Amino acid sequence: MRTSFLGIDEKLNDGGLKEIADMKRKNPPKKSALMKIITEQMGKRGGDDDNSDDQSDEGLMLDSIGCTANVLLIDHSRRKLVVANAGDSRCVMGHGGKCVPLSFDHKPEN
Repeated sequence: MRTSFLGIDEKLNDGGLKEIADMKRKNPPKKSALMKIITEQMGKRGGDDDNSDDQSDEGLMLDSIGCTANVLLIDHSRRKLVVANAGDSRCVMGHGGKCVPLSFDHKPEN
């Protein structure tokens, strides 16, 4: 799992981000409710130039879309859990009525 996660990271840093941005432009994702609110507010603050709103809207969409991954491998024969995560997400397990963290969010400060 470590090799796979690091391989994706390397591909993203080696031109993959541009490729993803190009794919998003060709097939834009639907706006989330939050993005609709943000772009509506930007439109109210902006001028009458429709082109400038579209450009800032596209920039917001591309900058605000990401992904997270939580992968859990259960090895029954060795009675072992292996967890890998990337992004602003975490994996937890319930044990004895309490949450046990199995991973931690990736944040810029850590």
